[in-house]
Amino acid sequence: MRLEVVIAALGSTGTAPSHQSGVYVWADGRAADADVLYIGEAADLKQRLTREESWTRNFMTRRHEGEHLWNSAGCGLEAVLARYPTRQPHTWPLSHHHRKQVQTALIRLAALAGATPPGQGAGWDYGKGKTLHDAEVTELLTRWFADEDFVGLTERAVATAPAADNTGRS
Repeated sequence: MRLEVVIAALGSTGTAPSHQSGVYVWADGRAADADVLYIGEAADLKQRLTREESWTRNFMTRRHEGEHLWNSAGCGLEAVLARYPTRQPHTWPLSHHHRKQVQTALIRLAALAGATPPGQGAGWDYGKGKTLHDAEVTELLTRWFADEDFVGLTERAVATAPAADNTGRS
């Protein structure tokens, strides 16, 4: 989905991140035709986006140090954001109740358009999840990544994916 669709839906180009509740998107740049990478919501937009950028830099550092994908990731979103050096956050302050509705509506709009952002579904709690469901999923992924053949397969897939030169892997 393009940023211009989000702007049209929300009726404005958004604001600079601030310590307010609202929705946000990470996009591959600032231009209206930039691809949306992730649609999120937060009680404190500035704090959330600062953390996500920090997690992304940490992921890239670990990749440069030679860690494989799973060991580098604290959450899945950072692996997506790392692939886009021109990533930019765009925010829209909204009330606590309204932000969750708007986020869900934007995600469904993207799906209807056949343009679900690549990071959607990758944003679990940092530390690989705190809910029982996330813990069980993390256990499954940890088991998969314990297999060296699986690690090799995923590394080859990352190397051939779009924006592969921005994964943080040296």
